[in-house]
Amino acid sequence: MITGEDERSQLQRVATEYFEIIEKSASMSRRQFLESVQRLVADLYRLALSLPDVKPDTADEPQDRVSNEQWWALYNQLDQRLGEANLYWLVFDPADSKDHEAIAQTLSDDLADIYRDLKNCIPADGFEAFDNDALWSLRFNFETHWGQHAVSALAAIHALLHGPHGIMD
Repeated sequence: MITGEDERSQLQRVATEYFEIIEKSASMSRRQFLESVQRLVADLYRLALSLPDVKPDTADEPQDRVSNEQWWALYNQLDQRLGEANLYWLVFDPADSKDHEAIAQTLSDDLADIYRDLKNCIPADGFEAFDNDALWSLRFNFETHWGQHAVSALAAIHALLHGPHGIMD
């Protein structure tokens, strides 16, 4: 469980590195970008599993730090960086035994959503300003939204980097 300063600083370090890699994706080779993102998303997922289960102190919604316009710009930047490696297929709910239909998904959507959810949940002042509201929001968003994007992105990235139909560069 993330309770100590060392664990919080580790999550802050990994999240900050993720933000930097996403923001500078255009300056990296596609392979280098995907290898970096694969490691960081796996680390973020692992660290999020240790978030404490707290109750929020207030009913206040966190302030969005990533607007829809900023999200679209990031999505488009990632779409350009990934090119033909952006689109992949998945079963939306693998636990639903009645639904086996594959749907199209994009890595740019996964990575931009993870970025936005983390940016919006982590206080602008960093982890020193983390309170129960921020911890609750980060865990809730992990369990209901960005955690699924992380799992889907990791499966797609693994196939791109290590599968028979993966990327060559």
